[in-house]
Amino acid sequence: MTRVIIELDVILRGVTHFYDDSTADQGKQVKLGFLTGLVPKRRSLAFEIILFRATRGNVFLRQSFVDEVVIDPNSGEKVKKNVFVVFFSGEKAKSKILKICKAFEANRYPFAEDLGKQPQIILKVSGKLFELKTTIGAGLLHCANLLETI
Repeated sequence: MTRVIIELDVILRGVTHFYDDSTADQGKQVKLGFLTGLVPKRRSLAFEIILFRATRGNVFLRQSFVDEVVIDPNSGEKVKKNVFVVFFSGEKAKSKILKICKAFEANRYPFAEDLGKQPQIILKVSGKLFELKTTIGAGLLHCANLLETI
């Protein structure tokens, strides 16, 4: 649970800057879907190439390096990862992207379309992460105190 929240926090901090320059003319805007997540850094280039080929170039992929090493929630190993956002159009493209994400062991996480809600979501995730760290710290302290009394 903690590992998933840590990854979600990494994504929220990493993906937000992709939207900073999003000043587009509302009249010419096309409704695109998008998926966000983390992909192992060692597989990110192959991930990008396969996405491009499978969708015949009809996706827009943005990746950002994560400075810290993240513990993968599935394997429990420390892994360097990249945050990614894939923009696409159509359900066929979405299903292909989902299959590719699964094949490349990319952990996908939800990201709200409304950019105004992002600060609230970041605060919520950060609060939950702080709460979990505090609980774990208190549990370790309690355990150490019990071991000292034995």
